[in-house]
Amino acid sequence: PGKQKACKNLIKPQFIHASFPIPGSPNKLDGPVLSIPVKTSLASPRLRRYISLIHYPNLRSLSTPQQLVFDDIFAVLFCADIKFVMNCHIMTNNNAKIIIIPARLGASRLPNKPLADIAGKPMIQHVWERAMAADLAPVYVATDDRSIADVIEQAGGKAILTRADHPSGSDRVFEAVEAIDPQQRFQHVLNLQGDLPEMPADIPHQLAATLEHRDCELATLVTPASAEETAKPQIVKAVISWKADGFGDALYFSRAAVPTGTAEAYHHIGVYGWRRSALARFVSLPPSPLELAEKLEQLRALEAGMRIGVAKIAAAPGGVDTAEDLQAVRQRLAAAPES
Repeated sequence: PGKQKACKNLIKPQFIHASFPIPGSPNKLDGPVLSIPVKTSLASPRLRRYISLIHYPNLRSLSTPQQLVFDDIFAVLFCADIKFVMNCHIMTNNNAKIIIIPARLGASRLPNKPLADIAGKPMIQHVWERAMAADLAPVYVATDDRSIADVIEQAGGKAILTRADHPSGSDRVFEAVEAIDPQQRFQHVLNLQGDLPEMPADIPHQLAATLEHRDCELATLVTPASAEETAKPQIVKAVISWKADGFGDALYFSRAAVPTGTAEAYHHIGVYGWRRSALARFVSLPPSPLELAEKLEQLRALEAGMRIGVAKIAAAPGGVDTAEDLQAVRQRLAAAPES
């Protein structure tokens, strides 16, 4: 009482609740308090009497002075003249998301692939623009090469340089998220592939929804594969056990034509939604025998007993694995109207 108490934590506004004493409550910690989500309660005159808001850095007013929107992070500071100050509760949001696109220059099948020109832009810029269009979460490109980072930064995006020796994209993503977010505010990490220049903006949303719906360590997406696709080793096939709710669990992934017989084959879309704790465990493991044999990082997770939740989407975005794929996507995007 009589002293200013501040919450110094910086966190997204939807994750902060302000707690202040109900008038007449006793001055003790177990007295009644009223807890209100700050973001949805700023118009309350009573709440405005008890707290002031310091913005970092983009506070703007809308139609009235009482209607406020926070574009970025802010802190809650209790006023100095409050008689009964309780506390400020930081509410951890276990679904807070971040999108990271791993990109390396030295791809074995198609060197310099992220910088390949497609309709006047490098491929990695197309992917970043698609991720930004999803308007779901902060987007970063994680790369081992300064030239890739320069492309993204010159386009107005955020890039982070990582080590060059990672065995998989998910290992690169983990290094990036640890550097970007040492406070661990982001608990859902969406790993989008840097070779999907035609990725629909709803794919990050579908991936995030699968991770939230399924009781799994990570999530991914598939689409039905044609006979021609099933025969191509560059197209990864997924063997799925489907459940009654329309989602499934991954049993295996392969470049071979699996499963055989009458079961439907599925084309794996190489995007992943990770629970951060599962990603930390994944990168602590050495590459597994099946991962090394098939050159598929998700097999490391399966061999470690991790559950991979799966959702089905209507069609696969055009991926670029070969020179022929690159030429085909160039033709499609050159013919498409600019959005």
